[in-house]
Amino acid sequence: MDIFQLLSLTFSKYTDTKSQSAVEEVGLEFLRRDEARTVESENEPKLGVSEQIVSWISTEVGKMAKRANSECVFVFLDCSN
Repeated sequence: MDIFQLLSLTFSKYTDTKSQSAVEEVGLEFLRRDEARTVESENEPKLGVSEQIVSWISTEVGKMAKRANSECVFVFLDCSN
């Protein structure tokens, strides 16, 4: 199980805002560190975290679209810092 999947599965288990915020912060820091790495670096290769996130979102949207009863399905992402 990759770290992003672990974070996304544990997020919904927390009912308090502080714990949910902590999970979000870990995910964002993991993404920041991975994006700071260069693709060419052999010592610290890029892990492709953003690519995993986009793939996960695509999969989840596909699941929602299959089970949606309405004509439109909207997904809102908050990318503000």
